[in-house]
Amino acid sequence: MTDLSHEPSPPAATDPAPTPESPKKPRLWTAITVTIVGFPAAIVFSVIVAAAYTILVYGLNATRDPDFLPSLMSTPSFLVVIVGAMEIGVALAVFIPALLSPIPWYRRLGLVAFPGYGLRLPVLMLATFAVNFLLTMTLPRFVGEPTDYLTPLIQAIMGASMTTRVLLVITITLLAGFAEEIFFRGYLQRRLLQRWPVWVSIGVASALFAIAHGSVSYAAYVFPLGLWLGVVAWRTGSVWCSAACHAFNNFVGVIMLYANSSATAETEMPLPAAIGLTVVALAVLAWGIFVLRRPPRAVTGNPV
Repeated sequence: MTDLSHEPSPPAATDPAPTPESPKKPRLWTAITVTIVGFPAAIVFSVIVAAAYTILVYGLNATRDPDFLPSLMSTPSFLVVIVGAMEIGVALAVFIPALLSPIPWYRRLGLVAFPGYGLRLPVLMLATFAVNFLLTMTLPRFVGEPTDYLTPLIQAIMGASMTTRVLLVITITLLAGFAEEIFFRGYLQRRLLQRWPVWVSIGVASALFAIAHGSVSYAAYVFPLGLWLGVVAWRTGSVWCSAACHAFNNFVGVIMLYANSSATAETEMPLPAAIGLTVVALAVLAWGIFVLRRPPRAVTGNPV
């Protein structure tokens, strides 16, 4: 049986080898500038879009009511608009600089093929959620539950129509997974890998990924997950893999959040079930690590 993990990359998807004209140590100031400016710009973009949506739908007079804006934050359609605009802004923040790169924009963002990992991608996706599950089982006793961050989402899911729920799920899963991965693992991490050691690059990108989520308690959950996604993107050589893992993790998380919020009473998971699921999660994570055992593709020599 052929081992797909050692098949060569298609010429069109392989990052170009360094040339004598290419700088050995490409500049980092562009990546740092995009990171510092990109997220605030995305926030401003989302606020402008949300303000325009609010005025068009509710009228200018409604925005003058002091009780209107707090109630608007739990409106499902408004959350779809503001979260969707935020993620689109994040994607544009790196897509525009990538267009100015001397290499094709899709390679600059890591949107290349991942030979040898196609059949293994489902394992990596399951392992990503296993990481999330293990974090939710261990971190609450140390940093608490990130309830403040999730409260608007819970209210939106419970009060949304079916169409709005679908749009909300697409926004939180596919759009967020793609936009945040091309920003942190594509544009930022790949540039850092050209100058810094692997674990420093992944650590810095993951720390910024966690900080971008705002809440301190939620950042404690996001940082380890960012490390895993960073390793996936690095080892597979493609941001498509980490984006798929990110989207799948968000999707399962949203489904579980909706199921828990629909329950009539909150019940604690029985200890035998918690132990059993933890063992399964550890096994799946170990499988995912085993899948990533092959040497990574060369992604540190791109001329940018």
